[in-house]
Amino acid sequence: METPRSRENSMDRSRESVHVFCRLKPLENETETSIKLLSPTTLTIRSTADKSTKRDVHYIFNHIFTSYSSQKEIFDHVALPLLEGVINGKNGLLFTYGVTGSGKTYTLTGEPNNPGIMPRCIDTLFNTIANFQTQKYVIKSDKMNGFEIQSESDAVEDRFRETRTNKISKTNRRAMGDCKSYYTNDGSRLTNLNENSLYCVFISYIEIYNNIVFDLLDESTSTRPESKILREDSQKNMYVNGSVELEVKSAAEAYELFFKGQKRKRMAYTALNAESSRSHSIFNIRIVQIEQVAQNSHGQAAVPENNIMRVGQLSLVDLAGSERCSRTQTTGK
Repeated sequence: METPRSRENSMDRSRESVHVFCRLKPLENETETSIKLLSPTTLTIRSTADKSTKRDVHYIFNHIFTSYSSQKEIFDHVALPLLEGVINGKNGLLFTYGVTGSGKTYTLTGEPNNPGIMPRCIDTLFNTIANFQTQKYVIKSDKMNGFEIQSESDAVEDRFRETRTNKISKTNRRAMGDCKSYYTNDGSRLTNLNENSLYCVFISYIEIYNNIVFDLLDESTSTRPESKILREDSQKNMYVNGSVELEVKSAAEAYELFFKGQKRKRMAYTALNAESSRSHSIFNIRIVQIEQVAQNSHGQAAVPENNIMRVGQLSLVDLAGSERCSRTQTTGK
């Protein structure tokens, strides 16, 4: 029998805003491990600090992925629900946390034939909205963390200007490789798409290093990148002022921006990893949705008097290693 207290507890769980998942990395060699999996949500770690007294410590997660869990399994369980919310105007945040070499970046980005969370999010998104996208520059950033609808003449002028200036040069494209086939696309789609709406996607890529914010897509300065400041918009939301936010019309264009930002990230050698990220990076995917078709009193399709704009943001965060400097033997900044 369900008591009022148990109903209250179940409601608290349904309102839980933060979910914590654990992924166990495969052992490099067959050695005894101090980790024991008790259930899909609980594991125990045996402390061997004091050989005379061995103490087991239990940790509870929303879900624990074993070393045999696939990249797709993790995406379906962790990231797909966030993406389904984002396409309907909700915000989602996913960040990876752990010591250097624990598999954070692998889980987030993966490999060409075994994509991680980020490429699966991008492919699934464009697989879904492929035939429901606005023309480029119909929606434009207002530079204050919001968006506005441009007139058709302004949008045409911006498209012509982009064609003329050719922002991404052929040299850069050759250096990045063929992004169209970089990640394997399994054809996954979202099932909750509103087909009465049109969508457009914007990408930004931010880095936090020594408590200073940098824009990994800002090419306005050829020397050292300038630091950015945080500001509050009209809705009391914090955003990076002056950051570059670019509209993309395909997964390939999104990957080009990702690889461009990767080249600007701060990487360094440590005792634990030959290429260790020394900064936190945030890859933002913003989806702007405009409702184009409504139904009148007779149930017939009609254009609404006012376009309803919804904005959903998915932030994918790759944190720097959480280990102590004494363990990585890092020096300087």
